[in-house]
This record gives sequence, C-alpha cells and structure tokens, in this order.
Amino acid sequence: MVERRHNIRYKVSKRAFAVHWSSPAIVGQIIDVSDGGISFSYIEDGTDPGNASDIGILYTKGDFYLEKIPFRCVSNTLIPGHPESTVKMRRIGGEFPSLSPPQKKALNTFIAQHTVAASDTFL
Repeated sequence: MVERRHNIRYKVSKRAFAVHWSSPAIVGQIIDVSDGGISFSYIEDGTDPGNASDIGILYTKGDFYLEKIPFRCVSNTLIPGHPESTVKMRRIGGEFPSLSPPQKKALNTFIAQHTVAASDTFL
C-alpha cells in the first residue's frame, strides 16, 4: 500500500472528538490528526454521512472547540470488529483542503497541546 499522506499524523487523547456536519451529524472519536487531515471512528447507524464540507474538533477536557474546518472525505471504511458484536464501527479519513491562517494556528495549538507522535506511547 502506498502512503499518500504528506504530513505527520499524531495520536490524540480519547477526550477528542470530531463533529462531521452531515445530515444527521456524526460525532466520532478522533484517531489521529495532522495539519493536513484527520481520521476518526464512529458508530455506524445505517446513515450515509454524505460529503460534508466542514467538521469541528472538540476536546472535552477544557474548553477547546474548533468549528467549520474545511474538510474533504477521502475514505470511509468499516473497522473489523468482534464477529459476535452487533455494533459496527467505521473510520472516516479526510483532508483539510484550505485552512485560513487563524484555523491553522488553532489546529497547530490543538496538536501541540493534545497529541503525541504516532510512534510514541500515549500516557
């Protein structure tokens, strides 16, 4: 498999969530993030997430919320789970096509304060 990412992805605390503004909205736990994109998991409920043009990032410990981040979905895949489980999880991966300077600054602040490098262990 060819790696298409151009930015380092960082693991995120379990307290960080993405809000995908589809109809209805999807809230999922962020898996990793970079200044170029994000991936997050969510519980599949049969709803098509569509192709929302922006997302939000919420950190539940503190008061961080970054809204209306330009977003383009690149993948939406089923996460393999336990065969007896009735809960199906999916992973959305996407890119930030055009961040404004204030959005870049806020995203970089989030990355600096709430992530670790993917190769590090998250405490």
